Amino acid sequence: MGVSDDFRQVYVNGVKATRAKSTGPLPGAVETTTGYTTTDTNMQNWGNKDKIEFVYHCQDWQVSRILVSNISGTNVTMKEDGWSIAKSMTAVNKYNHRMIYMENAYELLDAEGEWYLNSSTDYLYYKPKSGENMSSATVEVPVVEKLVDISGTSGTSYVANIQFEGIMFKLTNWTHPTYYALVGWQGTGYFDTMNDLNNRIWHAPEAAVSMGYARYIKVERCSFNKLGALGIRISDGTQNSRIRGCVFDGIAADGIYFFTTNRNESDGNKIVKYLTINNNYITNVGVDYKMASAVYGEAAQNVSITHNKIENVPYDGIQLRAGCNSAANMRKAHDISYNHIKNSVNALGDGGAIYTNGEMYLDSTSSRSTITNNYIQGVGSGPWCNALYTDEGSSYWSVSNNVCDGITTRWIHIWKSTIHDEIVNGNYTNSGSIRNDGTNCTITNTTTYSGSNYPAGAQTIINSAGLESAYSDIQPTPTPTHAE
Repeated sequence: MGVSDDFRQVYVNGVKATRAKSTGPLPGAVETTTGYTTTDTNMQNWGNKDKIEFVYHCQDWQVSRILVSNISGTNVTMKEDGWSIAKSMTAVNKYNHRMIYMENAYELLDAEGEWYLNSSTDYLYYKPKSGENMSSATVEVPVVEKLVDISGTSGTSYVANIQFEGIMFKLTNWTHPTYYALVGWQGTGYFDTMNDLNNRIWHAPEAAVSMGYARYIKVERCSFNKLGALGIRISDGTQNSRIRGCVFDGIAADGIYFFTTNRNESDGNKIVKYLTINNNYITNVGVDYKMASAVYGEAAQNVSITHNKIENVPYDGIQLRAGCNSAANMRKAHDISYNHIKNSVNALGDGGAIYTNGEMYLDSTSSRSTITNNYIQGVGSGPWCNALYTDEGSSYWSVSNNVCDGITTRWIHIWKSTIHDEIVNGNYTNSGSIRNDGTNCTITNTTTYSGSNYPAGAQTIINSAGLESAYSDIQPTPTPTHAE
């Protein structure tokens, strides 16, 4: 079976089934230079041992999948370069005691709703749930990695003026982790080789809709569902484009992912810029790759992320990274405003409903990037889970008129002196916890309220955040939990 014939998701009667996995890590694992020893003497007899994946929650913000190469006796040898990359990224032994489970072996197929694909025999196994009739069931598997690829060839030879409206994009495949592992980075970026790691060259997954060197592309009122990697991927030289009124639900990785490959790019024609991402409903992303965000971007300019409803996200709701050390023209004028972000950072830690990283740039004193008028409703209670998190190197952000509600940790987290020249003013919260160890960062005029006794100003922000009335129809009506 070739790569294109393999798959990592199965849907039975419209519901995503579970890839066969263990309930815990490798039994009695002791780390060696090439992998592990185990107390399980039977694993050496398992079939297709080089398809087994070990899954790790190796850092608060990182989940990785590393492939087994072979099992001989009680010695487990891991596949390179994934094993060396993983060990180089974390402190000693984190890839021992932070393994959470094993996946993708017939011998692990023991629970209802689990499946296993024997890629050597092209045979799919599934253990039905109680009451499921497989003679009448609908079973779907993805085949292709991308559905639409809009690609110009350079910053001056680009594709332009294409609009997608009312189209359902569903059932994409992404088999890269099956063959090369997935040593995760934030936002589902990953390293393939030690050279990648040493030079901080990370790669992005495939997407249902991919665009590069494209201008004036509009994606309007489309839906993205049952996807094996990203929903939309926007890369080099894509400019003046818009994603509006779309629904993203059931996405293995990030919903919307944009980036410029050369993070120090100086040619304005090659930079991702002038993007509008607004009035989208994004939920249940990061289904397979938990380090995903609803919207992830880096090394871009003039991006507007407004009036989106985002909920049920394992990591950041919106993550925006400067992603570069020079090329100041790439790091300015972003607007994150009027979004409603609910139940984010609900599986990992060290993240935020809105998260930034790296130094922005000022054209003038009035050209700050803005985080304003957002309604953040609950984040996870894990380590360093925050509502507004401007991480290392963040600078020149204006953070104002946001409501941070139901936050059990910090509503604003400025934890290091490398974070500088931020103005935080006029925000509302029912959590009084903050941290401000930044340089020349000010937090003023914060209004703290109790419970849901919202001050008038906070209620105005809540009422205005999220989907605008013209797009309120794209969010599913909640199912009643009681008799009407």
